[in-house]
Amino acid sequence: MQQYLHQFQLAVEPLPNASYALTVLQRPFPASRNGRTLPSVKMGSIDGLALVSAQDFVLDVLRANQYKPTALQHDRKKRLGLSEESGVRLSVLFKAISPLSNLDHIRALQQAIWAMSDEEAYYWFAKCYGSNGRRGVRALRILFGGVN
Repeated sequence: MQQYLHQFQLAVEPLPNASYALTVLQRPFPASRNGRTLPSVKMGSIDGLALVSAQDFVLDVLRANQYKPTALQHDRKKRLGLSEESGVRLSVLFKAISPLSNLDHIRALQQAIWAMSDEEAYYWFAKCYGSNGRRGVRALRILFGGVN
């Protein structure tokens, strides 16, 4: 198997009581400048209700990237490399659902994001992380989740 750097990574961040948060990170391109390695950028993070609700989607992404579901452990130190498509989709999902507490809204957004074509996911990624990212996230939530 060929080794290469992944642009997107999934990190497990331990929380108290043997729980954890999941964070999507994106490596900058180029990965270094003037001989110094640039840090990865945090694209989104979920825990609690959002994580429990998104568990099936996260496990689908892990399988698509040749990881076993057991890769998600409270004490995992190594980040999991993700394909660009998986990283984009999880970034949009995490950004959209992380602050929500209404399970119906979370599930509506999850279903909508997972039903998107790759092109739609890239569009919303650009909208949610562009210069007007807050507006993009709000538009996504209103359009697909009925959330203001």
